[in-house]
Amino acid sequence: MIDAMLLETLRDLPRHEKLRVIEFLAADLAENEPEVRTRYPVLTPYGATNAATTLQEFLRHHGSTDS
Repeated sequence: MIDAMLLETLRDLPRHEKLRVIEFLAADLAENEPEVRTRYPVLTPYGATNAATTLQEFLRHHGSTDS
């Protein structure tokens, strides 16, 4: 349980000090995390040369909502 006095002290800190506390806690959490080797794909329109054609076909079949 977090001490009420600690929470009150944190609440009274100026913004830049609160950010330093967040930075400290995030670094502490990251330090204690097991190493994760999971990779996640980053979806991007770059290199997706058929994206414009796909969108155009979709709009042709489903209609555009622009007036």
